[in-house]
Amino acid sequence: MNNRTEGNWYVCDKGRKSTVVDSDGFEIAWAMDECETYNGESVRLRGSEEKEANAQLLAAAPELLDALIELRDAYQEFMGLPACKANAAIAKATWSAA
Repeated sequence: MNNRTEGNWYVCDKGRKSTVVDSDGFEIAWAMDECETYNGESVRLRGSEEKEANAQLLAAAPELLDALIELRDAYQEFMGLPACKANAAIAKATWSAA
């Protein structure tokens, strides 16, 4: 069972908000810059360059996860040992038991 949105994810930059969307255009996540007020308190948000970098990393997540699974499987087959850190990262990304 796959616990994530399938397909490629893309970044749509909308000024101070970069939105990560799936191939159907549905919003997956977003990253913002500047400061905002949340529940009456000022919240420090990331700067523009950091916002864009975070959005790009989020958009790459499905491909990174697929690559990690492929590398983990090859490592375990070749070495005959579990890839503990890879297994933990995959479990965290897929909300499954390690």
